[in-house]
Amino acid sequence: MTVFNSPTPSNYDESAVAPSPNALVTSIVQSVFPDISKYKVLAGAGYNDGTLPLRVMGGDCRLFFVENAQVTPIKVVGPTVGDPGVTVPASSTSLLTTNAAGNVLPIVASGAAGAVVLFPSSGDDGPLITAALQAAATGVGDGVVVLGPGNFNIATPIIYNGVSNTKLVGSPLTILTGSMAPTAGVANSVIRGAPVLSGVSNTTLNGTPTVGNNSFVVAAIGTIVAGMFLKLTAALSGNLTSVYKVTGVAGTTVTVDRPLLFPWVTGDSVQPLTSVPAGNTIEGNGMKITGTGDNALDWQGFLASRVQDVVCDTSGGSLTSGILMDLGCVNCEFARVRVDGATAGADALNTGIGWSSVERCRLESCRASRIAVAGFGFFDGYSSRVFQSDSYDCKTAAAQAILISSLATAATAQGNTECVFETMSGNDSVNGWSIPSGTRTTVRNAVAKNCSARGFFIGTGTTLTDCIFDKCTVQGGTPTVAGFVVDTAAVRPVITDLTLQGIAGTLPAMTIAAACTVRGLTASGNTTTGNVLNVSTSVQVDLSNIDITMKTAGAAASAIAFLLNGRVNIRSAKFAVGVAGDVCINHAGTEIVELDDVRATNPGAVGGTFGYLAVGATSLLRRKGFIDFSACATPLTVVQTDQGTVTANGAAAVNTAFKDARATGILLLSVATVGGATARTPLTGVTANTQFTITSVGGDTSVYSFKYLD
Repeated sequence: MTVFNSPTPSNYDESAVAPSPNALVTSIVQSVFPDISKYKVLAGAGYNDGTLPLRVMGGDCRLFFVENAQVTPIKVVGPTVGDPGVTVPASSTSLLTTNAAGNVLPIVASGAAGAVVLFPSSGDDGPLITAALQAAATGVGDGVVVLGPGNFNIATPIIYNGVSNTKLVGSPLTILTGSMAPTAGVANSVIRGAPVLSGVSNTTLNGTPTVGNNSFVVAAIGTIVAGMFLKLTAALSGNLTSVYKVTGVAGTTVTVDRPLLFPWVTGDSVQPLTSVPAGNTIEGNGMKITGTGDNALDWQGFLASRVQDVVCDTSGGSLTSGILMDLGCVNCEFARVRVDGATAGADALNTGIGWSSVERCRLESCRASRIAVAGFGFFDGYSSRVFQSDSYDCKTAAAQAILISSLATAATAQGNTECVFETMSGNDSVNGWSIPSGTRTTVRNAVAKNCSARGFFIGTGTTLTDCIFDKCTVQGGTPTVAGFVVDTAAVRPVITDLTLQGIAGTLPAMTIAAACTVRGLTASGNTTTGNVLNVSTSVQVDLSNIDITMKTAGAAASAIAFLLNGRVNIRSAKFAVGVAGDVCINHAGTEIVELDDVRATNPGAVGGTFGYLAVGATSLLRRKGFIDFSACATPLTVVQTDQGTVTANGAAAVNTAFKDARATGILLLSVATVGGATARTPLTGVTANTQFTITSVGGDTSVYSFKYLD
């Protein structure tokens, strides 16, 4: 084992090295100090002279070996020939510890600058790495611990409890192999850490705090003081947790460092903490985590910490899950993290990469593949963001490439709130994107490609409220449900610039079963024999900027089909029929449909097509603006409508069913075809929600054109 110790830069410009320096040492030093100029390493006194190219830190590098509990001092060559060099303080030797196998853990005196470098031992390396991190947290080695090339056996977790302001550095040749049994929890994760509870002055919330405020009232203040950290946990769900720093105390009112975003309520737990992991970085440089145990990495309650350039796979065994930000992390980041769950027979790992109950965290340029349950799993994040990340090949039954949901109970299950998921893909999986719940969350520039059940599946959980899906694309696949599904728990989702391309099979390309707004839908190249869009809801759906091109071969279908009794507004829509029997708008339910600026084209001049086809017993069409289905063989077939004709029956009242009538409605009439004695102005009447009536004069059998106005 080796320590690289680089003190404050001085006038030294070259350093000596212990016997037999080699390329391994060079690679480690380069991984720690990659950004400074090359220096020549000279042999120290008593050793054979030699040179070794080495990148070291800013003008002074002290390098010494620690073996068999002995520190070999180095010779630092100064500006004058014969400089006596540097010796290692005796206090350094006294800090050395040895494991059961006799392998030495190198630690230098507290406060010394440099980096602690570890190589694999023949035993359990977990405690050694933990001890090195704990020493680094006190300033040893400038807070840097470097893991050299080789396979580290992690039979005991690497634990970050009480550790802050450290950097753990790996390399592409560094492997952490867990050799622990799974616990159905996180205790046997390869790397884990959490805040440390004080165990005193535990209390609860007294009253429900206002979301957005940065204060709350506790049942008893106890020893809570400014500067202390507190952990809040929802009484109804231990999966909803956050960590706050106390900035002030007045009576039983506690003020904390940031606004409260979680829906805390009376009775939720408040626990003082003695330490919170903060300011930690894992700079993997391609380091691999594998083996057996719980999770590859599970950070709970970390503040302002980062994991980057780490790989997790199953080459050394299958862990339960991959790399996770867990309960209560704030301002943490994952970047360029890759997790692959491929095994010989089936996908492994429950979740590849994700978070649970975090605030203001972010993932960038991450990738998950061949995961058994969810490639990415994001639960109950607040004001957090993921971008430029991909998940694919999650093909176990019901697997999701990307799962955005909640682990909290129904009373607190807001899901991911005010989060952004941007420039991401969930491809070649059973489900591309599953989003059962969420609140004011945005999914933007998202792709689901070649998924076998659904591309996007939103609103299947407790609630999905006021979420935005912008520039989403579903490409290919033969879905067993639909390409894009808006389910019944969705509340006011807004979908903009949606693209459906190349979807095959027999089911719809898209289904809507909840109140929904779609502003921009382009569908083309789909070969499914199902409809392009099925709307089956009893509430309002708004569709605008619609461009649907039907397939040019195979069975006829409908561009849009309405199946229940809601209200649908369609504005600025264009349909291109492709085969005989195609229907632009199939009004099979009892909805009220409003059309404005809607037209059809028939590029192949095929016969037997329909524009608007009403077959529901009380389906109703309202024409709000320009409508042109003349390219279809049968442009308009209506049951109830606000614009049409009615034939007078003399002085007898003639009723026309119109279920959208209002008592204050106005009926405009003009003679279309004269028949008998026409009335100058037939009398009209409106029965709200039922019909309108005209009454003419005896002998009048004229046909009148009508337009109903609200």
